[in-house]
Amino acid sequence: MNRTTLPRESIDFRLELCLPWMLSVSFILVAEGLILRMDLGPQESELIRCVEIASVTLLLAIRGHWVNDRKAFDVVSLCALLPSAWFASRLFSCIFQIAPFALVSLALPSYSSWRYLPDRGQAGGLWPIRSGLRRGALILSASVAVMFLLQGCAPKKEAPPAPRTAIYDLKGEIVTVNAQHHSLVVHHRDIPGYMPSMTMEFPVPDAELGSFKEGQQITAHMVVQANGDLHLEGVRVVDTLKEGILGSSAASLQQDTISRGSIAYRDIGEKTPQFTLLDQDNNVVSIDRFRGKRVVLDFIYTRCPVASMCPASTAKMIQIQSSAKAKGIRNLELVSITLDPDYDTPAVLKNYAKVRGIDTTNFTFLTGPESAVRDLLLAFGVLSERDGNLLKHTLATVLIDEGGVIRYRADGSGWSADEFLDRLEHGAPK
Repeated sequence: MNRTTLPRESIDFRLELCLPWMLSVSFILVAEGLILRMDLGPQESELIRCVEIASVTLLLAIRGHWVNDRKAFDVVSLCALLPSAWFASRLFSCIFQIAPFALVSLALPSYSSWRYLPDRGQAGGLWPIRSGLRRGALILSASVAVMFLLQGCAPKKEAPPAPRTAIYDLKGEIVTVNAQHHSLVVHHRDIPGYMPSMTMEFPVPDAELGSFKEGQQITAHMVVQANGDLHLEGVRVVDTLKEGILGSSAASLQQDTISRGSIAYRDIGEKTPQFTLLDQDNNVVSIDRFRGKRVVLDFIYTRCPVASMCPASTAKMIQIQSSAKAKGIRNLELVSITLDPDYDTPAVLKNYAKVRGIDTTNFTFLTGPESAVRDLLLAFGVLSERDGNLLKHTLATVLIDEGGVIRYRADGSGWSADEFLDRLEHGAPK
C-alpha cells in the first residue's frame, strides 16, 4: 500500500513520522554516552559530535521530506550541505559549532518545502519557505536542547592532580664538591623505603657550595620529583658542639616564652629575648654579639614569591645599609631572621646574600632550630602559617638600641628606609 493513501491518524503513518525523531534522540544519547563514559580526548569528542550533528540532521531532514509526501530526495544538495557543516565545525569550537548545524537544520526543510509544497497545491510565494523555516527551527531547538541537557548533566571532570614529590631524610658524607655542576657527590647511608647505601651526585639548588668541604658529615632532605629527578634541600653540616649550644639556647628561650605566657610579645621599651642562632657562615651567633650597637631586625624567607613582602623588605634593608654608610652612621647592624629554617640553611642564606650582592660585614642572616624561630616570632609579633612551600606571614621591622631595648617598630610592608635612617641619625625617642 502506498504511504500517501494511509489515513493520517493511522499507527503506521504516525510511526513513520515519529521514527526519525526517535532515532535522532537515540543517536544523540549513544554518542554523548560514548563521550562521557569513555573519557575521550577533545579531538575524539569533537569528531563524534560532528558525526552526531551530521547524522541527526540527515534523519530529521529525511523526515521533512516524508511529511511532504515525496520519496524522491535531492541527494546532491544534502551531500553538499552536510560535508560543509562538518568542515565548518572543525574550524570552530564551543557555541560556534552550532552555526553549521543550524544552517543544515534550517536549509533542508526550507528547500524541501519550497521544492515540493507548490506541487501539492499549497500556496506559492514565500509561504513554503516560512513553513520550512518553522519546521527547521523545531528540529534545531529540539536537537540542541537534548545535547545541552546531556552535557549539563555530565559528571564534572576534576583537574588532574599536580605532580607529587617525595621527600626522604638523608645522612652521609661529602665525597666531592662539584662547583661546575652545582652539586655534591655524597656517600649516603641507607634510605629506608627508597635505596640502599651508595655514592651519588645530587644537585643542590639555592645553596652556596663554598659552605661545604670534602669529608663533612651532612644531613639533608632528598627530594624525589614526579619525573624521578633528585636533588637535596636543607643541607646541614653535622657539628655536635654547635648543635648542643643551639639546643640549649632554644630550650631556654622556650622556657622564657612559656613563663611569660600571654605577654610573650615584646613591646616598644622592652628588651629583646636572649637567643642564639647560626649565621650565613655557619657561625654560632648570640644576641649578645650585637650589644653596644644599634640593630635593625626583620624576618624574611628566601623562597618568598611576593615581591612586596620579603624581597621588598630585603631591598629596604640594603638601602638602609648603603645610606647609613654614606651618612657616616656608625655602630649599625642589620639582622634578618628566616621564617623557614628547615629550608633556609646557612648555605642557602649565604647564597641569598651573594646573589643580591649584599655586604655581610654588618648585615647578618640567621637561621636555627624551628622551636627557637617560633618563639622569636611570638616575641616580635610576627604571624606565620605554612601552606606547602608557601608561608603566609606578616612583617615586622624593629629598631633595637645599644642595650638591646626595642625603640621603634614598623609593621607590614609599607615602611620606608627613611623612617629608620632618621631615627638612626637623630636618635630614637626613649
